[in-house]
Amino acid sequence: MNLVLSLGTIIFGILFLFLFSFATLILLTVTTKQKEYDDVSHSISVIIPAYNEANNIERCITSFQDQTHDDYEIIIVDDGSTDNTRSIINDHDVTLLTQDHNGKVTALNTAYEQAEGDIIVAADADTAVKNDFLESITRPFGDKAVGAVSGAVTPFSYPTALNAFQTVEYYYNNIIRHAVSHTFSTDIWFFGCIAAYRRDALDDINGFPKDSLTEDMDTNLELRRHGWNTLHEPSAQGQTEPPRTMTGLAKQRQRWWGGGYQLLSKHRDLLHNEPTFTFIFYHHWWWAAYAVTSVPLLAYQYSYWLPTGIANTAWYTFRWFTLLGPIIVFYNAASWLSAYNVFGVSSGILTAILIATALWYYEKSPDLSDAMALFLYFPYTILLNAFILLGLYKARLEPEQTYIE
Repeated sequence: MNLVLSLGTIIFGILFLFLFSFATLILLTVTTKQKEYDDVSHSISVIIPAYNEANNIERCITSFQDQTHDDYEIIIVDDGSTDNTRSIINDHDVTLLTQDHNGKVTALNTAYEQAEGDIIVAADADTAVKNDFLESITRPFGDKAVGAVSGAVTPFSYPTALNAFQTVEYYYNNIIRHAVSHTFSTDIWFFGCIAAYRRDALDDINGFPKDSLTEDMDTNLELRRHGWNTLHEPSAQGQTEPPRTMTGLAKQRQRWWGGGYQLLSKHRDLLHNEPTFTFIFYHHWWWAAYAVTSVPLLAYQYSYWLPTGIANTAWYTFRWFTLLGPIIVFYNAASWLSAYNVFGVSSGILTAILIATALWYYEKSPDLSDAMALFLYFPYTILLNAFILLGLYKARLEPEQTYIE
């Protein structure tokens, strides 16, 4: 028995179980009737914090002014911008509040305190939403148990390989969030860049939490702590400005993971008492363990089956890092499939199926960039795991920036 390959069977077996559980939830979601809500009229306040967003704020404001919903106000807080963000805002019929540069959460709370709506819609300044967004994001509040709703967000489109991978990743995350929300009435990864909150719910937690790198997830958990349901609404759609460089993507993911560790510390009393946090806790630590173990395991597996000869090695490498590899392994199952690789190749195929399902469900017309990203998605996951490793390393070097004591 090869102990390293046996360890790989266990690690990738757990990964497959994760993916299979999501696949089951997604299948149930797309084949069952979506929940209907009572038709309730709400007054709405849209709040947008902005800091040096001259390149994005016009697009954001225009998208919110062009809504099919009536009776809403738009409040923008300029967080001490040093560019011409403020002058662009002044060209529009919105309420402008100003403050010194105190950060996003302070800006959110400044706007929340001034807002008059019974539903608070919060959006990042680098986002834009579809013209039926307000109607869609507020519909679930017909259920009086719902305290917050997050929308389905995807990246703005740019002609780069990195953008192609991020696009399919966001669609993939959206359908998982929707499936969990549909089944368990909770949004496990609450994205606050386009989200709505019941004022009474925010009042219960005294506004947006100020002591976290990821205030959207922190708000989600605080609302759950106070008994509110938080949902994902797939029809409330918008786009956000994604990182355009590897460095930017690495910083984003390290911030997400650093914020995740803060939440594990801050809300640790919820473990096994609140399903949302319990899932986040085990999911976060699982992916940390997977990031640490998967890279050396994959390197070992790659070298273990590595053939001789330049041509054979090139063809083997191409198969290994693309979707073609798992397909060929299953096609030649009698001679190539074994206990050592069955879960790894199954995970690759299942991930591709789930991403394709997400693109279909959200009615995205597939294009060549989607096909390329799907075909090469495995190397992208290795890259994301490397960023998790960097985040873990940074957390160890600078714990004061990652954990809350």
